[in-house]
Amino acid sequence: MTTLTSNNVKFVYSSFKERYYTESNQFPKFSDFSFTNILGYDQHDATYTAHGKKCVAEFKIRDVSSTAYPSAMIEKKKFDYLMGRYQETGELPIYQCYYNDGVCLLFNLLKCQDIQVELIPCPKYTMNRAAGKTDKYVLNLPTDRALRMQYNIPAESDVQKSFYSQYTVV
Repeated sequence: MTTLTSNNVKFVYSSFKERYYTESNQFPKFSDFSFTNILGYDQHDATYTAHGKKCVAEFKIRDVSSTAYPSAMIEKKKFDYLMGRYQETGELPIYQCYYNDGVCLLFNLLKCQDIQVELIPCPKYTMNRAAGKTDKYVLNLPTDRALRMQYNIPAESDVQKSFYSQYTVV
């Protein structure tokens, strides 16, 4: 069992939940998942194979409906990293967003290169909104450019049970 502190449990749980959603919803034609270290900060969450093509992916869970906004926001530095990986390795850059209505939007970022970068105020830290805001460069990916897939939303109690079977908090 891995020990976490109260300082990093929210961050690790958030990453764990993204991976749990992905692992419990093995979409057809997706295989060979390799997840990054959950305890550290990485520029992507996983690599996998989809329809015979290697992909590098970032996962997000959004606590809104997939129709709540006309776009999904990604920070420019994350977009640039995923595009750079594509240039280096040929892995397709994927931004995969899970919404609370059972829809997963998968963006092939190669199809989003024409989107304008915007500078907008965002929380400094996702896990600590009390830290205030800072301006960040982002791209708002139009949802109509994503592949829409249905997924089964895991029960929060199942996610927590799995998490606390592997981690303890001090």
